Amino acid sequence: MRVIAGEFKGRRLVTPRGRRTRPTADQVRLALMDTLGPWLPRARVLDLYAGAGGVGLEALSRGAAHATFVERDAQALRALAANVEALGVGGLSGPSVGRGSASRSSSSIRPTRTRSTRPSRGWRGPGSPPPTGS
Repeated sequence: MRVIAGEFKGRRLVTPRGRRTRPTADQVRLALMDTLGPWLPRARVLDLYAGAGGVGLEALSRGAAHATFVERDAQALRALAANVEALGVGGLSGPSVGRGSASRSSSSIRPTRTRSTRPSRGWRGPGSPPPTGS
């Protein structure tokens, strides 16, 4: 599995062996990132059921400011940690990696607003059209 586009384009990602996790297919990641593209710069991304972190790392590669990964499988968590280290995104403001159940973690997530993540004027939510030129 490789990062498809952005700063880390072409970089190979470690994937855990076995059948407990399955990487998100390139076509699915491509479609997701193309859809979210206008909102990715400076975005905060939550990658539940992260596995090796393909979706969240792809978002970071394309300009997301932060990613939080949640994964419960120890082998997948080791692969994710190796990928974060290999891409060099584990600095002070790097991604948050946590072990736990995604279904339990998602129920405790509270939306936050900070100066850097405040929606721009005219933003109407996820179903609204992407922002237009400046």
